[in-house]
Amino acid sequence: MKYLKRILIMLILVTIIGSCRNQRFSDTEKIVKEWIGREIILPSSIQEISRVQDTCKYINAPYKIFVYIDSIGCTSCKLQLYKWNTLIKNASILMPDSINFIFCFQSKSEKELLNILKRDNFNNSVFIDKESKLDSIYHFSRDLNYQCFLLNKENEIVLVGNPALNPQIWDLYRKFIVKGEKKKENVQAVRTIAKIEPEIVEVNDLKLKKESIIEITIINMGNAPLLIYDITTSCGCTIPEWDSHPVPKGEKKIYQNKSNARGSRIF
Repeated sequence: MKYLKRILIMLILVTIIGSCRNQRFSDTEKIVKEWIGREIILPSSIQEISRVQDTCKYINAPYKIFVYIDSIGCTSCKLQLYKWNTLIKNASILMPDSINFIFCFQSKSEKELLNILKRDNFNNSVFIDKESKLDSIYHFSRDLNYQCFLLNKENEIVLVGNPALNPQIWDLYRKFIVKGEKKKENVQAVRTIAKIEPEIVEVNDLKLKKESIIEITIINMGNAPLLIYDITTSCGCTIPEWDSHPVPKGEKKIYQNKSNARGSRIF
């Protein structure tokens, strides 16, 4: 068991540091070791404000991704909820009934949080920690990379890292879950070739507080299905939308990118 734990820690370190080279290895190792094996339990006093999912499903889930957000001051910019929407859709296709997502926000304003979730079209179950009780128990890191954990059925942390910020972390989570569920003996990334038309789009009519929509076409030119699970934007006010189903070889799909300028800023 100790040997397996050491292997998991090394995998997490290589994955996280590979994308954050300015962070010292020893600091990252210390944080990861501190969290692996710990149990996370939500106090009964923490309120659930989602109206979409049944919380009893979480109890029976083989795996859970737990995310703690210590501030909602700029949630769409920091957390990029549309990426979590994409990962949730991706998981429902690749790992049906194997994983659930639990989000806990540290916030005193339920109304503000609901407005943010509605604005970003985020429908997953959400808990609100108005009195910071969970943070007082676990003392979460202020680094977004270490506020996200993969939990097993016993609510023990088996992996650390934020898959919305690092696609390699998502691959690590996915492989761990699939291996644990014994659905596949070997998980390999299937690659294909894609073409985007047009490659460059100029937005000349972007106006304050007015939504602008840009459409791009993605063509699958390879021999394997194309699944888009992440589109990166430079600002939380730019939200891409796309079909979560794979694009068959030789076919194409149109994707929309919505921009809503809520103030002056640099993209």
